[in-house]
Amino acid sequence: MNDEERTLWADVNGEVVPASEAKVSAWDRGFLFGDSVFEAVRIHHGRPVLWDVHTLRLMSSARGIRFENVPDPDDLLRRTMALIRKSGLDS
Repeated sequence: MNDEERTLWADVNGEVVPASEAKVSAWDRGFLFGDSVFEAVRIHHGRPVLWDVHTLRLMSSARGIRFENVPDPDDLLRRTMALIRKSGLDS
């Protein structure tokens, strides 16, 4: 599958949707005020590399700016693995 044939996917509040359909509420705090934290994670053989390190840093950053409703690390991993599978990066 080449890049033109690959659909890009996004996790929106726990639901995997085509990225072209991903929507954020106009009242979303990140949209209104630019509040955000993120991690870029490499995928190797269908698994996120150094997941625990990335998760610790992400959770620390989220606490640092007092985010509410942060997914727990197990849920975040489950959601990440769903995106990996849906994107075909697990092969």
